[in-house]
Amino acid sequence: MREIKFRAWNDETNHMCTNSGHVVIDMKGQCFNLQTGKRLIPLLSTGLHDRCDQEIYEGDVVGIDCTKWTVPAVKPFVVKWEKTGWNISPCGLYYTVIGNIYSNPELMEGE
Repeated sequence: MREIKFRAWNDETNHMCTNSGHVVIDMKGQCFNLQTGKRLIPLLSTGLHDRCDQEIYEGDVVGIDCTKWTVPAVKPFVVKWEKTGWNISPCGLYYTVIGNIYSNPELMEGE
């Protein structure tokens, strides 16, 4: 069984919070800062790492190195949970986290 890890985005301060004693997710999936009572946006870890060993979280924008294959380049995409699981496969050697949808909204322009 893998460890469940998450981080949380604070919309008011534009700050990413990591697993700490004051950030919790309740049984309904709502995320809160226990010190301030503010609601946060939870972002679950996929359990995968990119080519630089950076952990990949929900909401991350990842690029793919397609130079290993003879396929056209794939534009960066947002990691998210879909009906059957994560929309990312466990071949992290070809992924690079280039930002996330909260800290880097400009990466999603044109979507």
